[in-house]
Amino acid sequence: KLSEVGYKHTYAQPGIYTVRGHFTFGNGSSPSATLRNVLTTVESLATNSKSLNSAFRNCAKLTSANISNLAITDLRNAFSGCRTLTDITCNNVDTSKCTSLRSAFSNCEALTTLDVNNFSTGNVTDMYGTFMSCLNLSDLDLSNWDTSKVTSFQYFCMSCTNLASISLGEDFKTDSAENMLGMFYYCQSLTELNTSRWNTGKVKTMKDMFNGC
Repeated sequence: KLSEVGYKHTYAQPGIYTVRGHFTFGNGSSPSATLRNVLTTVESLATNSKSLNSAFRNCAKLTSANISNLAITDLRNAFSGCRTLTDITCNNVDTSKCTSLRSAFSNCEALTTLDVNNFSTGNVTDMYGTFMSCLNLSDLDLSNWDTSKVTSFQYFCMSCTNLASISLGEDFKTDSAENMLGMFYYCQSLTELNTSRWNTGKVKTMKDMFNGC
């Protein structure tokens, strides 16, 4: 069993094999170096999975992941550094207890689409680098996101160089925001963004917020 510490298996012939197993991860611990270098697909997660903090961080060969039907309490760094990831399925995900989306999808350089509009973000206070360096993400629908409690938008979409469209709804508020440093820095494909309803009275820095746009 893969769950047994020190378990080893010797294959009769050299080659490429598919290995399926049950693994424990999250709670701030990144996968082992071995797992990071071999994990290609996450077909499903146990329904009692709560924290995905750093769960798949820097999994260099991960191409697809399904985190549907979960009540997630922590998404910090969940897919950070998954540079070959092209598909994330997150249907029926309850994120109402999440307080941070810090670097949740940062450096997912191969992602072209990401459907997270169903995320409940009313309790989130930290959106530092949530989509930072998603280089190939072309559009982003956040029209249902409630950001009324968010204090930090630092590097929120920094270096999303192909992001041409981002949809923000009436609940995408900045009343609590204090840090907007580099929020859309170098989003060079972005042509329009409506910020007319934003209250920035508490913001302490907007440095480089739109630099390179």
